[in-house]
Amino acid sequence: MIFKMNKSRLSRKIAATLMMWAAFPIGAFAAESNETNEDATEYVNMEDMLITAERIPTNRWDTPANVAVITAKEIEDNHYQDLAEALSHVNGVYVATGSGADIIMMNGTNRVVLLVDGKRLSSPHMYETYVNQAKQVDTRADISPIPSMKMIERVEIIKGGNSALYGSDAVGGVVNIITKKGRRNETTVDINKAFGQSHRYGVEITNQGVNGRFGYFFTGNLRESNGNFLANRYNDKGLSLRMDYRFDDRSSLTFNGMYRNYDKLLDFSDGLYNSIALTYNFKEGTSTPGWFRYHNNYNNPSKFGNLRLQAIEYQNGWELNKNNKLIVGLEWQNHKIHANSYVNPYNGDINRGSIYLQDTISICNKWQVIPNIRLDYQETTGTHYLPKIAINYRPNEQTKLYTSWGRVNNDASAMPLFTEHGTNRGNPNLLSESGQSFTIGFGHAFDERKSISLNYFHNYTDNVIDYSAFSGKFDNIYKEKSHGIEIDYKQKINNKWSYGVGFTHTDTEFVLLDQVWSWSSLYTIPTDSLILNLKYHCGPWRVNLHNTLYHFFSYSYYDYQNGVKLQDTYNWLDLNASYDISDQLTIYTKVMNIGNIKLNGIGENRFQRPGRYFMLGATYKF
Repeated sequence: MIFKMNKSRLSRKIAATLMMWAAFPIGAFAAESNETNEDATEYVNMEDMLITAERIPTNRWDTPANVAVITAKEIEDNHYQDLAEALSHVNGVYVATGSGADIIMMNGTNRVVLLVDGKRLSSPHMYETYVNQAKQVDTRADISPIPSMKMIERVEIIKGGNSALYGSDAVGGVVNIITKKGRRNETTVDINKAFGQSHRYGVEITNQGVNGRFGYFFTGNLRESNGNFLANRYNDKGLSLRMDYRFDDRSSLTFNGMYRNYDKLLDFSDGLYNSIALTYNFKEGTSTPGWFRYHNNYNNPSKFGNLRLQAIEYQNGWELNKNNKLIVGLEWQNHKIHANSYVNPYNGDINRGSIYLQDTISICNKWQVIPNIRLDYQETTGTHYLPKIAINYRPNEQTKLYTSWGRVNNDASAMPLFTEHGTNRGNPNLLSESGQSFTIGFGHAFDERKSISLNYFHNYTDNVIDYSAFSGKFDNIYKEKSHGIEIDYKQKINNKWSYGVGFTHTDTEFVLLDQVWSWSSLYTIPTDSLILNLKYHCGPWRVNLHNTLYHFFSYSYYDYQNGVKLQDTYNWLDLNASYDISDQLTIYTKVMNIGNIKLNGIGENRFQRPGRYFMLGATYKF
């Protein structure tokens, strides 16, 4: 039995619209294009930005991957309220929001790894259980534990397979949140109030400080909603703290802590998240920095089971010569589930060990060849080898071409192995998920103002682990295949106006292994999306317009055995504006989902978003 989301005529229409938008401003604003602006390079050419796609500082143009970055300035200018809002404005990234979790999807899959400062935030195969419903929500890339956007220095989004470095569930890619260090003595207060479909208010305080070698950055927030939208009624409290102590120029100690209590007042779920980490950093400021880290994440995404991930990690690297960098890493993880229920208590845990090796080889200042391999061991399934090869070619300073291929082999974690909640049972006989991922791409900067990128991806995963509503247990349900293209164009028109246009087409196919439908497995991923970001920045004014056109091929709840498709198109429009009254005080307003669009079809309970609402807010620094 095959269920496929096929190409549509809308794909061609959207592609034509993309080219029209890309060409239009060049002539329309030609009179202003000669104005100089020192920010133009930052907008289209991230030459000086270091990223962690290869686990070591790497120039973006030397990275053989499709990379997007959300900076702290973008977060501040847009007054993003959560990570879901920020990611939804990135081409090729779709965030499924609703009751249960906010799940990241990209490159046609939800198998995405979420990291905070390089450490894994959650273990794969975590699920949220609903009372009296035989369905689960996979939270392998659930962003709900992130308490505050104010804590984020930048978000690095590496699309494509990264299983060899980050674990085999990194099929669609990796999202790495880099947190802020304390850099000065400052306090910020942000107060906002929302009206319309979302009646809520929020108060957020940040405080940072520096004293000699010691620095800290603290955030605390409270949000409460009693809106008309069911999944948006909640009481949300969060804290985050980062402390850094520098021993010398090359070594430091970092503590990270996060807490979030997300109580959905009219739902059966209650999210409680705790995370602590202690990291010793050495060889900082070199091309191959290293660290030794312990971190402990505790998640209670429902009221019926506690999930814990503990890990110890070590990485070191050596620059063998100017053209050769070698890194080696070791990881130990313990995944545990615990349910302290009077009716049916259960426990279970599983250990994993990993070692990875990567060699970055530069050839003739134009080629980079990056082979790496990962060895994973788990008690239930033994040892697996995950190779990957990536190649980057720079014919000139403005252009890069890249390709990569890697294998996937993902073992079950504690949740699908040991859970015994009601009729939902674990399965100790689960097979490993296995497959491969491939990507090829191109990037070119025409000048300091304009750039374009094109990427093609193909993923295949067999023996996918999911919950079967028919058997009442976790099982190897289906094969997942996806491929697609992604196009991005960015331009700085003048010293006030800039814009970005992106188009993504995804063709996803699910092949059920046992001819039994498990509709909770088949996430609704947009077949086509066209995104436009338009920015106006002038003096104290900042105005941002975000428009995304989604097109879905989905399946009806009521005729799923026959695979009846629903074709749905949604146009999402967000607008925000802010004005700096002084260096300390900023006022802002937001209008979200201007068209008051609501999703229909499969995933209606999980993938809804709030209707149209307005927000007024103010930020004061002292």
